Amino acid sequence: SFQGVGEMAANFARVRAGSGLAPVRVLVHFSRSLDRDTLDRLSASGLRLVGPLPDRAFIVRVSHVGQLAVLSEAGATWLGALYPQDNMPPRIGRDGIGLWALRSENTADLRLKYYPDEDPELVRLLLEALGGTVLATSSLTTEYTVNMPVDQLQVLAFADSIRWLEEM
Repeated sequence: SFQGVGEMAANFARVRAGSGLAPVRVLVHFSRSLDRDTLDRLSASGLRLVGPLPDRAFIVRVSHVGQLAVLSEAGATWLGALYPQDNMPPRIGRDGIGLWALRSENTADLRLKYYPDEDPELVRLLLEALGGTVLATSSLTTEYTVNMPVDQLQVLAFADSIRWLEEM
């Protein structure tokens, strides 16, 4: 069961502190299931629900503090930060990359899922800027298979466009 802590506006201010005025992705918990009308109202306000989660929670892209009222009207009860460790299996954070994924020159083969509202070309450019080599891509599943320098893993986990990464 979901147990968020803190008031929505204060939590949003903490999340927003490091991003300036750029939109941010946050976890939002709702007190009830969202029907089509509610989803349409959220979308019309500029909110982007980019990932459903269990227990009536979503990953939501929020652009400004004024959208918090729309979220509240839709039944949002809590909003909180997404952390880099939310983007990978706990085992990677604890033990590092699995030996099966390691390749020569301290690189690893990874599967990366990006958010569906991201431009795939910009994600590819990010991967290449971090020294990655794209091995395969799927716009249908919004993912890349990439060979990536292991020392760039934490940078990649902090990237706002990356939803999930795991070894191949």
